[in-house]
Amino acid sequence: MLCGEAIEYSHVVAAAPTPEMYVAGKQACRKAVSLAEASPEELRSAGVEPVTYDRSKLQTGIVHIGLARGDSMPLEACHAVVLDRLLRANPEANYKWGYTAIGILPHTDNLRDLLKSQDYMYTVTAHSSKAMAPENVTADVRVIGSLKEIVLAFEEPGKVLDLLAAPTTRIFSMSVGEIGVQQDIPSHADMELVTLASDASAAPFHSIDADKEKYLGATGVGVLLAGLAARRACCSGGVTVLSSDPISENGEVLKSKVLERASAVDASLKDWIEFNCQFPNAHVDRMCNTPSKEQVSNICVCEQAIQYLAEKHSIADMWPVVCETFDEWIIEDKFVDGISGRPAWEEAGVKLVETLSPYTTAKKRLYAAAQMMCAFPGLLLGFQYTYESVQFAELLKFMKWMLENEIQKSLVNKPDIDQIDLQYYTDQAMDRLGNVLVSDPLQRITIDATTMISDQIVPAVVDGQNSEVVMKGCALLVAAWAHYVIRAVESRHKLQDDKARLIEAALGMQSGTKIENLLDIEVAFHELIFHQEWRANVSEAFDSITEIGLRETMSKLLDAAEN
Repeated sequence: MLCGEAIEYSHVVAAAPTPEMYVAGKQACRKAVSLAEASPEELRSAGVEPVTYDRSKLQTGIVHIGLARGDSMPLEACHAVVLDRLLRANPEANYKWGYTAIGILPHTDNLRDLLKSQDYMYTVTAHSSKAMAPENVTADVRVIGSLKEIVLAFEEPGKVLDLLAAPTTRIFSMSVGEIGVQQDIPSHADMELVTLASDASAAPFHSIDADKEKYLGATGVGVLLAGLAARRACCSGGVTVLSSDPISENGEVLKSKVLERASAVDASLKDWIEFNCQFPNAHVDRMCNTPSKEQVSNICVCEQAIQYLAEKHSIADMWPVVCETFDEWIIEDKFVDGISGRPAWEEAGVKLVETLSPYTTAKKRLYAAAQMMCAFPGLLLGFQYTYESVQFAELLKFMKWMLENEIQKSLVNKPDIDQIDLQYYTDQAMDRLGNVLVSDPLQRITIDATTMISDQIVPAVVDGQNSEVVMKGCALLVAAWAHYVIRAVESRHKLQDDKARLIEAALGMQSGTKIENLLDIEVAFHELIFHQEWRANVSEAFDSITEIGLRETMSKLLDAAEN
C-alpha cells in the first residue's frame, strides 16, 4: 500500500467513551439531590467530597473575565480548583481571594443561570491518567465552592465596573481566547465603557445598568481596559492582570494590546497602566472532556457526566467538569504588592517562577511531538484516539525512544532548561495521552498539522542537529505525516490545514517525487529544505513505510539505534 501496510494483529483496545459507560436516561437526575441542597453528610455518603469552608464569608479578590466551555476551561478546571484547595486547608487566610466571573458573550447567560441555581457550586470529576479501560476507571469527585458569583457584562455593566474598581480586587484574571485578545478594533461599546469608567464622578457605576443597551457589544479586552480606567479614576491602585489564554508570552501579548488600546483613548491612562500594573506570563494545563458546540448551544452540557453523577452519586449537577487528574499552573511571580498581592498559590501546587520560557518551550515541544507521534502513525495504523496509539506497545516504545533520545536532547542548550525535569514531562505526556476518558480524536490533532510541524518539530530538528543528534525519529514522524496527507488527498478527504492548498499543489506537481515536493514547502520546513542529510532521512523513512510498512520501519530504526 502507498501509505502503510494493512493491519493484521490481534491488539485489543479499550472502547471509546460512549453513553453506555454512564447510565442512560434522564430519570436518574429526577431522583438525585440538587447540589445546592445536598448536605455534607449526603455528599460524603455518595462518594463526593463536599465543601468544608463557610462560603458565606467569600469576598471577591479575583475577577475573572471570560467564560467558555472548551478543552481546557482554565477557571472551572484549574483556577477555582486551586483556590478551593487553599480554602480547605486555611479558610480564614483565603476568604478574601474568592472568584467572581464576568461573562462577556451573550450565550453565557445560560451558564450563569445554571450555576446560580446551584449557588455557583459545581463538581469536578478527575479521572486518573492510568484509566486505560472503562472497568479500571477511578475518579475523584469533589464540589468546588470558590466561585462567589457570575456577573454578565451585557446585563450589569455598572456592577462589573464596580467589581473591577473595588480596592479589595487585587487580580484581574482573563481567558477570552487568542481571537479575543488579538482583536484590533475596539467596539463602539468598548469606547463608551472606557470613557465612562474614566470619569470619577460616575462612581459608583451601578446606575448605568439602567442604560445597559449602550454598552452591548463590549469585548473582553474592552471590559478589562475599562476596569483599569475605573481603578485609576477611583484611586483604587494598580492591579495584576493574569492571562490564561494559550498564547506564547500571553502576559506580554495582553499587555501590548491593552497599552495600544489605552494609548488610543488617553496617553496618560497608558502611562498609569505601565507604572502601576503587572502582566505576568502564565501557563495553564489541564485537559477536559467537554461537549460539542451543538450541545453547548442547546445547554445539553456534558449530558453523560450529568447522568453519571446522578446515577452513581445521586447528585444533580447541571454543569459538571470532567477532566484528568493532572493539572499544572505556572506563573511568573511578578505581582503588584509582591506576595501580599496574590494567594499563597504555591501551597496548592502552583509553580511560581522567575521566567516562564523554559517551561513552555520544553512542555510544548515534548507534548507536541508525543501528540503528533500518536496522530500520524496512529492514523496509518487505523486508530481513532490517542489512547489507542499509546496502548499499542510498538508505537509507545518508539514514541518513548524518540522523546528521550531526540526531543529531550534537542532542548539541552536552551536557557535555564536545567530548571526543568524533562523526564517528568516526557512521562506525563505519554500518560496523559493514554487517558481513555479525556482522550483526543487523532483527526483533531491533524488540524493545522503543518503549522505544528513548523513551530515545534522543525526547531527540535535544528536544535538536535546543532547538538550532533541524528533526528531519525523525527524524520519518521514527518514521513508518516507525508503518507497521511497523500492518503487524504488521494481519497478526496478534506485536509483541515491552513496550508492545505500548498500541500495539494506540491502533490500535484509533475516533476519530482511526492515526498521531495512536500519537503520543499518552505513555510513548513524553513531552513531544513536545504539540509540534504535531513531530507535523505525523511525520504528513506517514507520509502521504507511504503515498502515494508510502518511497524517494521519503526522496529528497524529502533534496532539500529540500540545497536
